[in-house]
Amino acid sequence: FILITLKYGLMREYIYEVTILSIVWLELIIASILMSRVFLNRKTD
Repeated sequence: FILITLKYGLMREYIYEVTILSIVWLELIIASILMSRVFLNRKTD
């Protein structure tokens, strides 16, 4: 976030919001892949 502040200066709320949303979506995608593997392994046992 310091890099965003240094690059864009003031009026950076939109960029923070987009960054946070991107991180959350990436986290959700990774978590869903990992959870699907867990449940598929349980189903085959």
